[in-house]
Amino acid sequence: MSGDYTRFTFDPHKRFSGVLMQQGRVQLDSDWNEEVAILRRRLRTTALDTLGPLGVPYEVSPDAFKIVFMAGPPADLSITPGRLYVDGIQVECFPEDGATYQNQPFHPPLTLPASGDAVAYLDVWEREVTYIEDSELLDPALGGADTTTRRQTVWQLRVDSVQGAACGMPVGDPPSAGRLTSRAIAPPAPDDPCILPPASGYRGLENRFYRVEIHQGGPLGTALFKWSRDNGSIVSAVRDIAVSGSQTTLIVNRIGRDAFLRFRAGDWVSVTDDHRELAGESADMALIIDIDETNRRIVLDRALPRPATRPFGATTAEIAARHTRIQRWDQTAATNTIDADGLIGTAAGPIAIEDGIEMEFSADPAGGSFRTGDYWVFWARTATATIEELVAAPPRGIRHHYAQLAAINGLGGPAPVVTDCRPPPPQQQAGDCCCTIIVRPGEDIQAGIDALPAQGGCVCLKTGQHVVRAPLRIARGSIVLKAESPGTVVQSVGDGPVLIIGGAQVRIEGVDVLGIDFMAGSAGADGVGVITVIQASRVRISHCGVGAKENRAFIGLVAQESDHLSVLSSRFADLAGGMLVRQRCEDFEADENIFETREREISVFGIAYMESAFSCRITRNVVSGASFGIIVNDRPFDDAQSLADLSLVTDNFVICPSNPEGPANFRSVAIDVAADGCRISGNRIQYADPSYIGIRIGGSLCEVSGNTVIARLKERDDQGPTAVQIGGMGAFAPKTILGGIVANNTLAGLQHGIACVDASRLVIAGNVIEALVAGRLGFGITATRIDGAEITGNRINGAFAAIYLSNGRRNRLAGNDCRAGGFGITLTGETAPQITGNRLDPIDFWGIYAYGISERLDITENRLARCASAMPNLAYAIACYSVMGEANISENEVFNTGSDGSPQATSKADYGILGDLVLEARIEGNQVTYGNAGARDPNREDRALVMRGALEFSPSPDSISLGFAALILGNRFIGTGRTALVELRQTQINDQTFSRFERVAFSNNHCWHMSTPNFEHGKMATVWLVGRAATVMGNHIKSTVRFFTSVNFNNMPGPYMGNVTAGDTINHVDLPSPVANFNLIAN
Repeated sequence: MSGDYTRFTFDPHKRFSGVLMQQGRVQLDSDWNEEVAILRRRLRTTALDTLGPLGVPYEVSPDAFKIVFMAGPPADLSITPGRLYVDGIQVECFPEDGATYQNQPFHPPLTLPASGDAVAYLDVWEREVTYIEDSELLDPALGGADTTTRRQTVWQLRVDSVQGAACGMPVGDPPSAGRLTSRAIAPPAPDDPCILPPASGYRGLENRFYRVEIHQGGPLGTALFKWSRDNGSIVSAVRDIAVSGSQTTLIVNRIGRDAFLRFRAGDWVSVTDDHRELAGESADMALIIDIDETNRRIVLDRALPRPATRPFGATTAEIAARHTRIQRWDQTAATNTIDADGLIGTAAGPIAIEDGIEMEFSADPAGGSFRTGDYWVFWARTATATIEELVAAPPRGIRHHYAQLAAINGLGGPAPVVTDCRPPPPQQQAGDCCCTIIVRPGEDIQAGIDALPAQGGCVCLKTGQHVVRAPLRIARGSIVLKAESPGTVVQSVGDGPVLIIGGAQVRIEGVDVLGIDFMAGSAGADGVGVITVIQASRVRISHCGVGAKENRAFIGLVAQESDHLSVLSSRFADLAGGMLVRQRCEDFEADENIFETREREISVFGIAYMESAFSCRITRNVVSGASFGIIVNDRPFDDAQSLADLSLVTDNFVICPSNPEGPANFRSVAIDVAADGCRISGNRIQYADPSYIGIRIGGSLCEVSGNTVIARLKERDDQGPTAVQIGGMGAFAPKTILGGIVANNTLAGLQHGIACVDASRLVIAGNVIEALVAGRLGFGITATRIDGAEITGNRINGAFAAIYLSNGRRNRLAGNDCRAGGFGITLTGETAPQITGNRLDPIDFWGIYAYGISERLDITENRLARCASAMPNLAYAIACYSVMGEANISENEVFNTGSDGSPQATSKADYGILGDLVLEARIEGNQVTYGNAGARDPNREDRALVMRGALEFSPSPDSISLGFAALILGNRFIGTGRTALVELRQTQINDQTFSRFERVAFSNNHCWHMSTPNFEHGKMATVWLVGRAATVMGNHIKSTVRFFTSVNFNNMPGPYMGNVTAGDTINHVDLPSPVANFNLIAN
C-alpha cells in the first residue's frame, strides 16, 4: 500500500552522496526519503558491481536458494536457507521459514506441474508496507499514531513448464512497456474580451501528490488505470465483509482522519488483500453508496468478490490475517470518462485529469504491454501553478527482477533431475595461481621447497601420487605447501616421517600445509610422527590426510616445542595415535579432525596434549577406535598432572573400542583432563566396555557441562564403566580437587554415573542419569572425601544406588529426583550433611540412610514414596544410625513404605522413620502415612517412628544427668503397629548409663493408629515414650480400637495437657491433676 508523501526528489544524475541537515530549518519527508534512496542505490550498485546480476556469497552461504526435489507426496521443491543477490538486491531465506515451492513466505499456496520439464526462478521486487499490512509499525505509546512506512523485499520462487528446460533460458515476464507524459495546460481564452482568462497551468487550490496506477494490464488502449490526488494514501483495514444481494457491506477500522482525508458516498474504491497483491492480481473496484459513521460500515454498490476473481478470507480472522484493505481513488464520472468499474482507458491522449492536468500514455517498444500494478507519481504546487512534468517516463514501480535457479527435467517420472543454475563458485583461472613453484608427480618436491626465494613462497603439488624416499623438510618460515585438488598424495617408501617442519637450529615461523594426503612407509621406531613439527611457530595443517600404509607404529602428528600450531579438518587413519603435542607448545588448536581405525583395530590415543604450560583448544573432532580419546594430562597412568590451565575440550565425538583383557584396575578414558579451569562441554561419548571412564577430571575449577555419555553394555558390571570421574587419579598422592562444576550432562546406559574423590566445593547439578535399557545402572552419584559440595537438581533413574557419599563434610543434597532404583540416598561417615527437597519414588530398599554422622544431620522437605518394597525382615524409608550430633528430620513426606502390609508381606515390619544411637533429635512437621493404611494387617509390628537415643549418664541420684533431648513436634503419623505406632526405645548399659534420650517433648502431633483388636492393656500404646522426663501437649491421638492406650509414659514424670485421645494414659503420675480437667478422651 502507498504512503502519504509530499514528493520524491532523488535523481541519480545529480550524483548526490548524502543529505545534510541545517539548523533551524523545516524538516521535510522528501529530504529524509532522498537520503534513504541515495544509500539504497549505493548499496545495490556496489553489490551489483561486485557480484553481478546473480551473486552467491559462497564463503558464508554456499547453498543459498539451492533447489532440491522432494518426492512427497505431494511432490515439492525445497528452498535451502541463505542469502543471495539479484541485480544487487539482497534476498534472504531464513531457516525458520521452512520454505518450499508450495509453502513460501510471499506467495499463496502453489502446486508443482504434474509432469514434463520446467524452469525454476526467483521473482524479486519491492513493496511498500504501511501499518495496514504490519500493525507493529504503530507505537502504543503514541496512542497508535500512524508515523512511517517501510520498504519490503519480496521474493517468490516461480516454476514455469518449459519443454527441454536447461540453464540459461530466459525467465519471467518482459518489463513493462508503459510510458507516461504529464503536463499542466492553460485553459482556452474566453469569448468575451472583457473577461480575463484564468492563470495558466495547474489550477488546484492545494499542493498535491498524484498517483496514476494501472489497474488492468494490457496493450495501449486496452489497459485501464485509476488515479489519486494523495498517492492513494486514503486506506483502511477491513475487518469483515458481508454480501447481501447485489451490495457488499464492509466493516472498517476507520472512515477517515478528518473531513477531507476520508471515504465518502460517491467515491470509487478498490478492495484487495495480501494474497491478491502477492499473486499480481487486480483489486476489485466498487462505488461507495452509503456510509454508517457510527458503526464504521461502508456499503458498496456490488457484490464482492467479482466473478472469476480470487475470493477474500472466509472468516474475520482470515480477513485480518490477509490484511484486507479498502483504498480510495479520485476519478469521477463528472470529470473523467470512466467505465462501469470506475476505470479510465489508456490512450495516446491527451487525457484530462483535473485542474489543468492532462496526461498521455505511450508504449516503448511499440506494441508492448502495460503491467498490472505499474504506477507513476508527480507533484503539483499552487504557488507556481506547476506540476512535475514526466516525459515518456517508465513506471516508478513495480520493478521485477528475475534470476533462474534451476532446470527440472522429468517431473512426474520416477527420478526427476534438478540442475543447479546458480552461478558456480569462482574458480582460479590459468595464470592466477598463487604458487611460486608447481611440482608434478615424479618431480622432486624437496627441490621445489629448497628453490623458494628467501622471503618464502608457495609450492603447489599437482594432483596425483608423489613418491618420496626421504622425509620432506621445511626448515624455514613463510612457506605454503599445498595440493592442487583432492587426490594429491605424498607416499613415502623410506623410513621415518613423511614431512618434518622445523628442526633446524633456528626457530621457524609461518608454515601452511594444505589439502595433501601423507602416507608413511615403515616407521623404524615406535612413536614416529608421519608429520613431525619441532621448534616451529604459526604452523597450520588443514584438510590433510595422514596414514601409514603398512606399519601402525606411527603417530599421525608429533609436535614438540612449537607454538600456535593449528590442525584443522584433517583425517588421521589406521595409526597407533592421532596427535601427540608435547613439551612447551603454546596455543595448540585441533578442530574438526577425524581419527579412525580399521574395524577391530585399536589405537592408543586420538589427541594427546602433554607437558605444556599453556591452554589448548580441542573442538569438534571425531575420535573413533582409540583407547584414550583426548588427553590433556601429563601422566595419564599415574598421579594426574597438567599445567594446561583454561583449556577447552568441546563438541567432540568420541567412540571408544572394546579393549583387550588387561589388569583389573586398568581404565581407559575417553576424555582425560588434569589441568585447572578447563571447560569440557558438548562432547558425545559412547563405549561398550566396562574398563572405560567417559570423562576424567584431575584439575580444579573445571566445568563439565552439556556432555552426553552413553554406555552400550547389555548387563551391568560392578567394575564400570564410569561416565564422569572427578579426582581420585593416581595411586600414591592424588591431589585434592578445589572446586568444579558438573552440570546438565546426560549419562545413559548400564554404568556408574558421577564419581568424586578428594574434592571440595563441587557443584553437581541438573544432570540426567538414566539406565536407558532394562536393568540397573550402578551408582548414580558417588563421592568419597568431598567437602562443601552442592548436589542439586539431578535426575537419577534406574540406579542400583542413586546417591552414595562417604567421609565427607558439609555436603548438601537438594532437589534431586531418584526413581526406580535399588537404594536411594546413602551417607556414611559424613560430617554435617544436608538432605533436603529430594524426591525418591519408587525405591526397592531404603530411601535415605545415614550412618556414622557427626556434628549434625539435616533430612528435610523430602518426599519418599513406595520405598523399601524389597527389604526383608525390617524395612524403612528414612533411617539414621550413630549420629553424634542433632538429627533434624523435618517436613518430610513418607508414603507407602515397605510391603503391602498383608500377612504374606516380604518384610516383617515397616518403619517410616528409624533412628538409633542418635545423640539429639528433632522430628518435626513430617507426614508418615499409607494410601491403604486401613487394609494393612494391624498385627504387624510396623512403626511410623522409632528412635533410640545415644547416651544418658547419671553418676548419682543427686547429680545432674548428662543427656540430650528428643523433640517430636507437629508430625502426622498414620499407620499400623501391633504394640505401638510411635516408639522411643532405650537400652540400659549399667546402673548409671542408658542408650536413650534424657528429655522428650511430644507435642502437637496427629496420630491415627490402625491398632490390633487383640488389645493387651499395659503392654501396648499408640505412643510409647521413654526417658528421664517428658512433656506431652496438644496432641491428637486416635486408634481404631476403642480404649486402646494412647500414651505410655513408662514412669516418666512431666506435664500432660491439652491432648485429645481415644484411650487413656498409663505409667504416668498425673500432672497437672486431675488429668481429665486438662485433656479430653473422645472417640
